[in-house]
Amino acid sequence: RVSLKAPGYVRRCLSVIVPFLTGNEKCFLQDGARPHISQVTMSYLRRKRVHCLEGYPPYSPDLNPIEQLWPVLDAAIAERAPCDADELKRAATEAWMSIPQSKIDGVVRGWWTRLNGVARCSGRA
Repeated sequence: RVSLKAPGYVRRCLSVIVPFLTGNEKCFLQDGARPHISQVTMSYLRRKRVHCLEGYPPYSPDLNPIEQLWPVLDAAIAERAPCDADELKRAATEAWMSIPQSKIDGVVRGWWTRLNGVARCSGRA
């Protein structure tokens, strides 16, 4: 198992997406994984003026839109029954591309409703 440390996360992941994360209406959400909340990562995001959602329950599937799509992806990939890494990559790509954009948009729009529900409960279930 390969573990990605904070400097690598900043260099390989964040540096690629940060240009898309700036702006008044954008809010970046990460889970509580160590590379995501490290001083290195948070300092980098502050320097780049990326607004981050903080103070929410870590590992909250309600606040992570991809969690709403995993079951769809899992079912589509399982249906293709890939036998090796290349087939798995192809199946995952095809599964993702088969999800209608309207479904993805709906999941993202529903995020604000879920966020407000968590805020009303002060982050408690």
